[in-house]
Amino acid sequence: MAARRAGTGRAVSPLDAARRAVQPADMPMPEDIPDRPQFWADVAAAVRAECAEEAGHGQPDFHRTMAAIKASLPAARGVEAGRIHFMIDTGQACDIDSHDHFFRIRRSATNAAAAFLSSQIQTLHILATELKSAPTSLAPERLQGLAGALRGTIAFAVGSNAVGPTALTVRTYALGQNEADCSGGRWVRGHQIFAGLCQSLVFVFKALKRAEVDGDGETARQTGELVCVLLTASATALELTGDFPAARYNASIRVSMDAPYFPTGFSGVLSRDHRELVSRMKMMRPAIESLQRRDPDLHARIGASLSAVYASHKHVCARFVAPEATSLLMAATAERPATEQIDRFRKMRLRAWETEKGDVQSANAAE
Repeated sequence: MAARRAGTGRAVSPLDAARRAVQPADMPMPEDIPDRPQFWADVAAAVRAECAEEAGHGQPDFHRTMAAIKASLPAARGVEAGRIHFMIDTGQACDIDSHDHFFRIRRSATNAAAAFLSSQIQTLHILATELKSAPTSLAPERLQGLAGALRGTIAFAVGSNAVGPTALTVRTYALGQNEADCSGGRWVRGHQIFAGLCQSLVFVFKALKRAEVDGDGETARQTGELVCVLLTASATALELTGDFPAARYNASIRVSMDAPYFPTGFSGVLSRDHRELVSRMKMMRPAIESLQRRDPDLHARIGASLSAVYASHKHVCARFVAPEATSLLMAATAERPATEQIDRFRKMRLRAWETEKGDVQSANAAE
């Protein structure tokens, strides 16, 4: 029989203690993320200058920038009261708020521009914290690339080209080695990092679209290159999120995301940050076609990087879920296996990157 939390009568999941040990991540609503001109208008020049200076240094915390944000725009750190602690009704279907709750993401109520800058810095700090907390089998250079993508977005946002490497403490191990169980914290922090990267991509895609509309080839090239870096980082983040023995996923994580501990129908599809990113990409079609005509090589590399994200997601899913098993989202209908569903999403997302002949360059490049 499932344990009950004192005073609530609610079942306590195997992941409950690990989840509550993770600090909440404060992020703006993804639909509120401004474009770069609005960001510059809403974030004081002094804050941007401080951040540009720290972007060239190695520490992940940006202490002076965070202090400047708090001093000049104190409401930017405000969050919707109680969101992280609201009671989940396990009798209802899982929804977007439930997804935020599970992964301990709080949504900023005001000052989206400052909140976006703060959340990007916080995502970098979450990565550094996770790598200090638990070992990983991923190559250190891949993790440096992930940190560099976040740092590059911060630098781009504030108008700096000086991006220094992030000082990361990385402990490596062979997957399957006998280690303390850190899977719960990694699962939650990994999803927080991926949400932060989705917000990075929303911001940079907006800049890419504006550059293509304005005919600003240099900015389009710069933002297109950053998109490639961020997509590669997203693939790394997915693999980091699942970088622990499969037995721990099945014993504690999967069961914690379903009744009686959580509403049924839990899925990454419910991530509001990923949903906004997908919506933004659909709106990008004219800009994508413009980029393809102007710089076909960069267009193809972005497509290849996007394809690699889905390949990494499928790789992680295949480690945890049997080939015929459905995702939690599909459990009721058993419409298709989880890995097949990822392939379906991959084909849908890559349509915008098809060539005139209908070939998906990115899929070919990744396979």
